[in-house]
Amino acid sequence: MCYCLWLGSGICPPRTIPLGPLKHNGDAHIREVWKIDMGEDVKTEWYVAHYNMGERKITNLTVSDNGSKLSTLKDEWDVDASKEEKAGKCGLISKEGGYEICWGVPTLGRHVYTVDYDIEGLVLSFPDKDGFGYWFADLNEEDPIKAFSVSVKAPFSLSQDNCQVWGFGYKGTAKVVNGTTEAQSTGEIDKIGLLMSFRKGLFAPSLKGDGAFAELQAEAFKGSDFGGGSEGEPMSSGEKILMIVVGGIIAVLILIAFIYDYRLKRNARMLPYFKEVSPAWTLLTAAKVLEDYGWYKQENLFAALMLRLISKGKLSVEVGEKLDKKGRKEKVMKVVPTMVDKPFVPARSDDYLCDYLLYILAQAKDQNGIIQPDKLEQWAENNTEDIEDFYHAMDTTTVEDTMSDSERQHLLGLRNYLADFSKTGDWSITDVRVWDDIIIYSQLFGFTKKLMKELHQVCPDYANLSAFGQEVDDISIYFLIYACSDSVNGIISSYTSEAIEASLSGGGDFGGGGGGGGR
Repeated sequence: MCYCLWLGSGICPPRTIPLGPLKHNGDAHIREVWKIDMGEDVKTEWYVAHYNMGERKITNLTVSDNGSKLSTLKDEWDVDASKEEKAGKCGLISKEGGYEICWGVPTLGRHVYTVDYDIEGLVLSFPDKDGFGYWFADLNEEDPIKAFSVSVKAPFSLSQDNCQVWGFGYKGTAKVVNGTTEAQSTGEIDKIGLLMSFRKGLFAPSLKGDGAFAELQAEAFKGSDFGGGSEGEPMSSGEKILMIVVGGIIAVLILIAFIYDYRLKRNARMLPYFKEVSPAWTLLTAAKVLEDYGWYKQENLFAALMLRLISKGKLSVEVGEKLDKKGRKEKVMKVVPTMVDKPFVPARSDDYLCDYLLYILAQAKDQNGIIQPDKLEQWAENNTEDIEDFYHAMDTTTVEDTMSDSERQHLLGLRNYLADFSKTGDWSITDVRVWDDIIIYSQLFGFTKKLMKELHQVCPDYANLSAFGQEVDDISIYFLIYACSDSVNGIISSYTSEAIEASLSGGGDFGGGGGGGGR
């Protein structure tokens, strides 16, 4: 676990220093980076208090000042020692229920202090979960914290499936990302507290907590933005009236949004049919348009990109050796190029997405080039940075909508045509090249499996006339496509949680920070 803090005047952005994980027994190594402008109010030393620690212990303290390591005293720190005696030294003061971490301040001005120490038993064992609630810093008003960031690692990859995190005492966020927990300030800071829970069985903590973790959580939530009320006090009549008024306003806004969404989709469904793919479209910009109407799913873009790779001859569909439940040989997907490099220059284009996706799929091929979804999931777990980069490139929220009004209407018209395909009676498209393009976009719409069944009736020779049609004609291939999509998408969704806004209030009687600053 590590965190960085900035105090005093001046500008210096906080940064996080990667550090080793929490230990299996619940012990934690902490690294604090303090960036401080020492003023004349700091007389001889700086200290950080850790109170209400119970059976927890602080050990192995080291401090460095601007890169120069200070001498750690074996004996208790003497608060009454002179400035000269404290210079170049650090140490601990044992207090009832806790400690004070201290170091000498020989000169004024800017200092960067790196403080390393261990907390034995940070993660506690509870009957329902393992976890901790801890105040990492709570300084006095004369020495306010300007900004901070915290990073927590474990002996395993953290995910929203095996842990939860909440921040207290500051305005900012706390979230799980890339297998670690990150908390960061974005505004006012009173103190720095984290509440974290872990699924039972991941740790074997050496210390036990009092009661259940749910009780610790409920106590922390009291008076916070996470709910739990204000120490159990009943709402006043004015608060009840305000809640009713606010609830009514929210209900009206929801109704307005529903009506707007209904009319938007109804107007789109009334657009005339369009029966070809415009060369001006891209899958990415088309996805952006669909998102505006609530008709976009990321897995459909992923699958459409795979179909585009098949149409380009970069992926092929072949008959495998294994038999399905009906005794037929299963279809498999193969990476055609023997060497696939990672695209070097990022770009918001279909070609870049296809090249990046091919690179990812190539990491999961066996010796025969056949893609193995299980192997893909394993590779994705170990290469989350690559997976995140790919999904950021697919992120439609940052895509510029470059479609003209007429092109947008044509795209929605094609969607209407494919949605009503079996009912229209208009099956006049005979050019197989047009169908090749339409099938890729029908996958973006989420219609391909249904369309392929209906296309057999309308154009039974399509698979014989089109090389692409031959490969995508079997419905089973779409199950394989979505298996690949699920393998990759599941890693991102589990390793990255939505950032939770921290609560300036609440937190309860955590152990840890109980003051500090210059003295």
